[in-house]
Amino acid sequence: MSPDSVFGVLPYAEFAPPPEMRDYVACFWRSHTLDHARQTRVLPDGCIDLIWQSEREPFIAGPMTSPVVSVTAQGIVTLGVRFKPGAAAALFGVSAAELRDLSVPFQALLPRARHEEARDLALSVAEGLSLESAAATVNALMRQAMPLEPFIADACRWLVRHPGQPATAFITSTGLSERQARRRFQEHVGYGPKTLQRILRMQRVLWILSRTGPSPSLANLAQAAGFADQAHLTREIRALTGQLPTTLVVSHPQSAVADLFKTPLT
Repeated sequence: MSPDSVFGVLPYAEFAPPPEMRDYVACFWRSHTLDHARQTRVLPDGCIDLIWQSEREPFIAGPMTSPVVSVTAQGIVTLGVRFKPGAAAALFGVSAAELRDLSVPFQALLPRARHEEARDLALSVAEGLSLESAAATVNALMRQAMPLEPFIADACRWLVRHPGQPATAFITSTGLSERQARRRFQEHVGYGPKTLQRILRMQRVLWILSRTGPSPSLANLAQAAGFADQAHLTREIRALTGQLPTTLVVSHPQSAVADLFKTPLT
């Protein structure tokens, strides 16, 4: 089944990037509000998205530190590229910290001449909202991209696999000082390693619920996700999702699970 035919029957669908984009792109995605308006609670996931929407210029959704409730009118088509943590800063040539908790027009973000091709392609996508045109925009950005920071990719993998250990344990193993590591995180992710770890721990809860359903006790869920105890789980989930853990246990929104958790953890 082609992406367009999938899009025709599903209100939300994700598509894997081609191999040459996988260092930068977590996924492409499309949504459609069909015959009624939709309210969506968007949760932090450590990523930055380039988004096109019907009757709106393309924009960048920066790295989030708190949930955002998005209301989309009936009949609106949305197309997006979700970049892996650290990739967007290399592609756009700006500090990710400048985009934290913001939506920024794509044209304002890429004023320089070297991004002219990407800007033109991004504007053309808005006319047809095709996945092929979105991929062409990413290709143009990649041709002008700064080198990726391998430290960030390594840190993300470590944080996913060691949710109960302090981020400083990884930093110490790299030989960097905490100040140096924090500077790299601010530049490439948008916030420090402790904030990313909190977000990934919350996303781990969603990942567990997507696999188990609403059955685990909160105490067991806290232990499995790397929280100190159930009270710690409750505080963090409420801060990062605006909901109580009991609400997530009932709803366990699978579409909210960060892409780092969409394959089994090893």
